[in-house]
Amino acid sequence: MTYKEGEKKTCIFLGIFALVLSVLFLGICSKSSPLYPLNDWVDVNCFFTMGRSMLHGKVLYRDLYEQKGPVLYFVYALAALISEHTFWGVFALEVITFALFLYFSGRLAMVYVKGRLGAPAVMLATAALVPVSTAFAHGCGAEEMHLFFLTFALWQMLAAARKKEEVPAFAAALIGAGFASALFSKYTFCGFYAGIVLAVPVVYFTSGIKPGRFFRSVGFFLAGFAGVTAVVLLYFAANGALKDLWEVYFYNNITLYPMEAEGSRLTVIWQCLQGTWYSNLSSYSRLLAVAGIWLVIRALKHWRELIVCALSFAGLAVTTYYGGRGYAYYGLIFAAFVPLGAAAILNALEWICIKAAQAVRMIRSRKAERTGEEDEDEEDEEERSELLWAEEEIDPLTAGQMFWAEEKPEDETSGLIAPAAEAKAEVPASEEVSALANEADDTGLLPQIASEEVPEGLFEESGTAGEAPGEAGTESGTDAAQEADSWSFLSQHELLAEILAADSSPEEDDLPAEVWEKRADDERLKDPRPARLAFLKARALRRLSLVLGIVEALLLLSLTMLLLSYDYGHSGNVYLMKYRAEDTPPYIFADEIAKTPDAKILNYGFLDGGFYFAADSIPECRFFCTLNIEGTDMWDVQRAYIESGEPDYIITRYYTLNQYSPRTTEYHLIKTATLTFEGWDFTYYLYGK
Repeated sequence: MTYKEGEKKTCIFLGIFALVLSVLFLGICSKSSPLYPLNDWVDVNCFFTMGRSMLHGKVLYRDLYEQKGPVLYFVYALAALISEHTFWGVFALEVITFALFLYFSGRLAMVYVKGRLGAPAVMLATAALVPVSTAFAHGCGAEEMHLFFLTFALWQMLAAARKKEEVPAFAAALIGAGFASALFSKYTFCGFYAGIVLAVPVVYFTSGIKPGRFFRSVGFFLAGFAGVTAVVLLYFAANGALKDLWEVYFYNNITLYPMEAEGSRLTVIWQCLQGTWYSNLSSYSRLLAVAGIWLVIRALKHWRELIVCALSFAGLAVTTYYGGRGYAYYGLIFAAFVPLGAAAILNALEWICIKAAQAVRMIRSRKAERTGEEDEDEEDEEERSELLWAEEEIDPLTAGQMFWAEEKPEDETSGLIAPAAEAKAEVPASEEVSALANEADDTGLLPQIASEEVPEGLFEESGTAGEAPGEAGTESGTDAAQEADSWSFLSQHELLAEILAADSSPEEDDLPAEVWEKRADDERLKDPRPARLAFLKARALRRLSLVLGIVEALLLLSLTMLLLSYDYGHSGNVYLMKYRAEDTPPYIFADEIAKTPDAKILNYGFLDGGFYFAADSIPECRFFCTLNIEGTDMWDVQRAYIESGEPDYIITRYYTLNQYSPRTTEYHLIKTATLTFEGWDFTYYLYGK
């Protein structure tokens, strides 16, 4: 199995595992899941109403007012295309984006954790802790949908800083697209990318990367940013709503949405961060702390990685909390750093195990010296341990291939057996040896014998280099003929033995020619018994690997079930599972609203409670619900809409219609319904003419 094949299998495994985890944990914790009657979160219903309205010809900001970004509404319009009358489409997109977040979490873990279970363990911890957190709220918020972009950027930047290499072109373009998506979804996310932009020149110019490569990465980053921006601007330009985009999303959010704060903005930001820490202490807050402490401890050697994380985290904190609003769900965006904390714990555990193994080896060595015995494998074991676990000696992605086999990239050498001289001879493999190799190597550890080049003279007894014994030299007659007939079989058996017994370290592939000449003169090459022993050893190890794989799979399954039960018992959303859809206020009122064909309704005095969705109605009033933003003409427009008598039904929450608009006499109370939302029992009122 080649390096690329191993990488592909690893990616497929992590992708499937991420998707399974996403379905399981979101199925329990997200109110968009089919296990729930509906998602009653007002934010999600605002987004869904905007997305549904786009499919019915409404133009964002011009016809309907909501202060989030257009990219978020594009996503919800896609969800409405999948299913406009259920949350199936919303849940499908939520599962996909959360699975991407978990997948990139696993890839980020592979930068630091070498063990087979490292990446799955980090993904499992992230999948269990993030959805059960207070910041997760009700599911499918803007923060959750954007997490995968942040984790992807963090993974690429930390890998580049660690290896002192440039970010791949496609990755740079995708980071730029993520930046644009943040700008046009919820620009409070942009601080993260501002930190990344500041960190890039530091990483590049201190790693010896040529300036041309830096500008190449910048170019791809800008190309990705421009691609998303062009789509957004074309939409508003085609609908003549560029002015509305600027006024509603940028100007009003910047000037009207921030709250007056007591003290400096830094004090406000710090207080909000403290609120995020304490509110999520039972879930992922401690992992964020672990990540920070771990980065600081390693800063002397890996200071570039600390710069990347510190700048991106600080930038994100500033733009998230600068406005002075500290809603609980704002803290979910910091979950992008959670995989780093989980990886830090596993990295520390691996380091402890390595040190413990080295201590044991030292004790054994000293004991052998005292008893006069020789530890034949001591040097090989130390070299193998040092190569496998040393942070700077093995490529992180290569280490990740330990899911399948320990091997090196193809481009380092031509194979497991390196040439001993410039002249080489190709040795055809017999069918018997190929079958033997395939039987011993269903994990892909061995290359195909037939495609390998063998050093000239490796198996010759005498005569011309590259010739089989008996073709030239002093040997003749029957013995020479028998030797020629058995040469291919025996030599390739020995070649198989060498491969089966070899470690996949680059040092093994660079053995000097003198070593190979010594091996060529060794009489043991004529004896097939070492090959047979090596084959049996490889088969035993393969079976042991299969058993260990089954044990690891059962361990992951058990931990997953255990964490699922934990999430079910600690999620703040599961209470809604006990309700049927027809028992919730949106559907209770929808039965009454359905009596009026093409009824117009107004969600008045609070954010969208899901009544447009349940009644299958598209709002006609620009301010289709009451938003938590001051300084606009929102109240005047809504009151004028009510006084005109246009809406057939008006829905309020907590307060009656007369408390909002005392002059309104045309509407009378039809129904009331009660539902618990975020720990409060709210009473909803339906008014009709």
